[in-house]
Amino acid sequence: MSAFSCPNCRTQLAAEGPTGQRLFCPTCRQEVETPPERPLSLEAFAPTPTALPPADAFRPRRPRREEDVYYDDGYVQVTGDGLFIGDRRYPLRHVVDVGELDEVREERQKSHLLTAGIVVGCLGALYLPYVGLAMLGDPTVANNVAVGLLLLLLAVPCLVLGVACALRSSKKVTEHAIVLIDHAGSEEEIWFRGKERRDKVFAALREILGPKG
Repeated sequence: MSAFSCPNCRTQLAAEGPTGQRLFCPTCRQEVETPPERPLSLEAFAPTPTALPPADAFRPRRPRREEDVYYDDGYVQVTGDGLFIGDRRYPLRHVVDVGELDEVREERQKSHLLTAGIVVGCLGALYLPYVGLAMLGDPTVANNVAVGLLLLLLAVPCLVLGVACALRSSKKVTEHAIVLIDHAGSEEEIWFRGKERRDKVFAALREILGPKG
């Protein structure tokens, strides 16, 4: 079936069968001929053009290495994404270089035995001579002189004990650090107690950032 318009009154007509038939228009009563069918145009099958994304949508990205683990001892971890120490995170996105730093400082040890030794030594060094001299000053009581001399002698070990515990409560320790340097030249120090761990972390970061110079 083909559909076409009457050339005289523009009435929509339909005809079955081959083209070239003659029929009468019911509106204008004129004889019309069925027009030949038009061949399909290839333009009807052409894809609809779509708008291309802007050129800056295809910016190249640097290789992602977040999944690579370069060092991990259970507490300190170095990956391509950053340095992790416990619950602290140091991103490496803007870090361009890494350095080493060593520092010797005095640290006070926290020990209950050392604290007790300092207290006992100080009290003994102050109290025993006082009591001993008081007993030596009253020779009327039997054995006062002997006990007083003994207390004076015991004050010396108490003094030695207090001084020894005070000296052992503080000692010099060496701390080791790595220095993260960003593209703006800012430096961030990260300290470690063990030199071996610091050296391994430094080597892992150097592997990520590449050789210096």
